[in-house]
Amino acid sequence: MKTETLHKYGGIAFITGSLLLTLYSICFSLFLPVNSLNQNVVAVVLNPNWLWVTSVAFFGVIFMLFGFTAVYSKIRESSGTLGFRGYIIIELAYLFQACSKTWEICLWLLPIPLAYSGLSTMVKIDSGCSSQQTRHLQI
Repeated sequence: MKTETLHKYGGIAFITGSLLLTLYSICFSLFLPVNSLNQNVVAVVLNPNWLWVTSVAFFGVIFMLFGFTAVYSKIRESSGTLGFRGYIIIELAYLFQACSKTWEICLWLLPIPLAYSGLSTMVKIDSGCSSQQTRHLQI
């Protein structure tokens, strides 16, 4: 791939990612019950809009990762070591953000409803003695 093509597609990806993250911020407030977020996370996660709203953020982050690479390839020669360090830090930050969004999309939909559905769990607690006690907890 030519460098000019990388810069062109990277710029488009950067703009697209920025727009998707802006759309995510707006949709999160409009379509999810954010007023009950502190008291009831389950209501927010089980909302039918949860999946597509968080997916918008995930794709925005992925586009931004490619966009940062294109921007760095453009300024690489003049940025030096400090620019390279900054590039690595921002890429890691957005990679961790993509991991976080993956958890929100894929994994939060499974354990949160189970944890709050009133199912009981058996938990073994080591009391420091030679025997273990088993307690029945209601979650």
